[in-house]
Amino acid sequence: VGDLVWNDADNDGLKDGGELGISDIVVQLMSPGADNAIGGTGSNADTVVASALTDISGNYSFLTYNAGRYYVRVTPPASHQLASSVRVATDTGIDNDNNGAQTGGAGNFSLSPVIILTAGAEPGATNAGNDELTIDFGLRPCPTIALSPDTLANVNQAAA
Repeated sequence: VGDLVWNDADNDGLKDGGELGISDIVVQLMSPGADNAIGGTGSNADTVVASALTDISGNYSFLTYNAGRYYVRVTPPASHQLASSVRVATDTGIDNDNNGAQTGGAGNFSLSPVIILTAGAEPGATNAGNDELTIDFGLRPCPTIALSPDTLANVNQAAA
């Protein structure tokens, strides 16, 4: 299981030429609880199966030997606190598209959809192997807003 965390500079959810991977990002392979859904408490609580850091090119990977349901959780760094606005919400097996959702807003985890790993029939594009290497995450910096006394005066005048 794995693939890429990158700087989605144009916020289109697709890794374009010139958009670089982001290194040293904490990525975790998660197992959903008994309900097979993300989140929950008690018997439905999710567990961390493995943790990794992205490499210098933004790549990550995990080895898992058990078939089952999993999802990937990414901790955004201070420099890239937002997930891409465009997300592919199912495992389509397409590489270099954003599979992460950030339901808690800026700075919160970015979560992939739950994927089902089956021996010899991974859920990626070929449905014939044991690798799922298309779970990608586009991240972007928070926008910068510049305010000045002139800007505030203009806003106040427009509101009057």
